[in-house]
Amino acid sequence: MVDPGLKNLVHEALRGVLGTMCLSSPGLVIGSAAAKVKIANTVPFAIDAVLYSKTTAEIAFTDLTVQQASTYCKYLLSVDAEGNGTITNGTPAATSALALIPDCPDDECSFGYVELAVAAEYSFTPATTELSATGITDVYTNLLFHNGY
Repeated sequence: MVDPGLKNLVHEALRGVLGTMCLSSPGLVIGSAAAKVKIANTVPFAIDAVLYSKTTAEIAFTDLTVQQASTYCKYLLSVDAEGNGTITNGTPAATSALALIPDCPDDECSFGYVELAVAAEYSFTPATTELSATGITDVYTNLLFHNGY
């Protein structure tokens, strides 16, 4: 006999991986307000196997923790069922490989991340520093899903 708790856990994990995903490229770019990230394409996505769609939009940083000089950081972009976008700050690190993508907030679908490399003698203040500023290198990556790695 299968333990119902284990069966539910497996089901929940599978639903999270297979039922929550971005179904096309959001086309992430610098927003018109250069301190924001823009979703350039309308994006169909699923949360717990229910389909939704997010139209083009700009998402602002809400965690204003400063990224210091000579660091890399990955900022996860996600959306909830109502279409509200979120940017979740990762933890800055000395190398790109050590800068991990942060976990996706509960009940949201991740669709990409921005990796920022801040040069020596510079810093990045979310919502203030432009993503195109001197000393900031920005790389945009679209995701199908992110399960926390």
